[in-house]
Amino acid sequence: MLTFSTDPDVAEQQMHAIIFYLTAFGYIDGKFDFTEKTFVRIYIRQLVTARAKAAMPSVFGLTLEQALSALRTAAIVPARVVDITGRDVAPANPGAEFNAALVLVQLPPPGSPVAADSGAQLVVSAALQVEATIEMPSLAGLTLVEARRVLDQLGLVLGNVQTRNDQPIG
Repeated sequence: MLTFSTDPDVAEQQMHAIIFYLTAFGYIDGKFDFTEKTFVRIYIRQLVTARAKAAMPSVFGLTLEQALSALRTAAIVPARVVDITGRDVAPANPGAEFNAALVLVQLPPPGSPVAADSGAQLVVSAALQVEATIEMPSLAGLTLVEARRVLDQLGLVLGNVQTRNDQPIG
């Protein structure tokens, strides 16, 4: 089976040349009979199918893990992966925090041929980082020393303290 150039313009010229050759081959004996037409149709279908398999798959909306798997299946090298903050993500080892990141942009677009020297580029959502939280207890009515003790027990540090001495009205 023939393979085509990854340059779309060159590939189109190659396809036209093959169609011309196959058609001319069919007319060698002065007729282009059913058997020859069938052979040409089948061969061209095989060429187009092989070319379509070398095209960029649609990976938009997939997780990065799924997208990288789809690219490997299509024998396409991911040249660059970045998250939406611009941080580079190593395609060979993105890290567990990026496995669930969604693909937001892909280059080239789905169905386009991928040049061997350029590969695919992906933009993914930023990795979510879950930060630990605690429930803040009420410190109302506590003295400064008591409030500091409660915060120390929670591993919190008391910042600047300003005191006011408000007198009740009335």
